[in-house]
Amino acid sequence: MFGTNYPMLTASACLEGMESLELGEEAKQRFLSDNARRVFKLEEAG
Repeated sequence: MFGTNYPMLTASACLEGMESLELGEEAKQRFLSDNARRVFKLEEAG
């Protein structure tokens, strides 16, 4: 699950290095969205 140490690290600064993690598309989707939706029982946008 994606998070930052704001205000020391902004979301945009953390996301700049996202490609260096070499995550597949499914893992990236889980990391950026799906895991938080599941944990916090959030509905899909749309």
